[in-house]
Amino acid sequence: MEILKEADELKEADAIQQGLVMTSEAVWQRIEVQSDCKAVIKKFHKRCMEESPIATIMEDIGQLSDMFQYCTFSFVYRDGNRCAHKMAQFATKLVSKVIWKQSFPLWLKESIQEDNRTNVPLCN
Repeated sequence: MEILKEADELKEADAIQQGLVMTSEAVWQRIEVQSDCKAVIKKFHKRCMEESPIATIMEDIGQLSDMFQYCTFSFVYRDGNRCAHKMAQFATKLVSKVIWKQSFPLWLKESIQEDNRTNVPLCN
């Protein structure tokens, strides 16, 4: 069971790292990273890494986050972040990279509005 948990944390950390790379390439300066994986968010805030497979990715995340004017990391319950969940489902089906520059798809806009309406408080 512990191995599955570590694998999920590794996947989440990898997704965050890739997201930071993409947002830096898009030249965004102010971002908020939300995750429903409390362990990864805690590890990021600790910035004290033990020797583990996730340590290198977490170090990269720290360095990437320092490149932004403003970058914050928050834990959000999955119910409060349907948008991220739908995007993750969408991403797993991709066969090539997708970048939205001007406008976002309707399903994504609706997910964001739904998350804002539920107003689930963020937990750090």
